[in-house]
Amino acid sequence: MRTNPNFPPSVNNFAYHVSLETPGDGFNNRRSHSGYTQAQYDSLAWLLAQTTIPDSRITTHQAVDRSGTRMDPRSFDIQRFSHCCVVIQAGRGWVDSNTVNPFLG
Repeated sequence: MRTNPNFPPSVNNFAYHVSLETPGDGFNNRRSHSGYTQAQYDSLAWLLAQTTIPDSRITTHQAVDRSGTRMDPRSFDIQRFSHCCVVIQAGRGWVDSNTVNPFLG
């Protein structure tokens, strides 16, 4: 991937960014918080199911941070998220763009 030569190379120059709302106890510098809701995991799995992005290209901010200062997403339960993705991909969830995801409104 070629990035703008006027800026340092960064995944931020070409990556999609998806943020989950941090729970109230997460607005500090602690390494963890109470976690995300089931609705957030379900919505994220649904959103990714609408794309053609292969699973191998999905990562976290912490994994691509070259400075070593990012720890987000804190308290992200990858097993819980993976289960949501399996449910969606198996057709037991929202699988096409014409279906309304109740978690998104």
